[in-house]
Amino acid sequence: MAVLLLAHHTCPTVWKITSDVSGTEWQHVADWLQAELAIVISLPTEISTGVKQ
Repeated sequence: MAVLLLAHHTCPTVWKITSDVSGTEWQHVADWLQAELAIVISLPTEISTGVKQ
């Protein structure tokens, strides 16, 4: 998940993320990237989690 977020962060118009995990889990990964690598990543607004709300 971290690699996908980094790829999207680097080339936002190239990658579309589709996943079966919740947005909360994606946020945990983004928070980890910020804490451990000092990279601030916001979740893409177009992320498709497949989780019905």
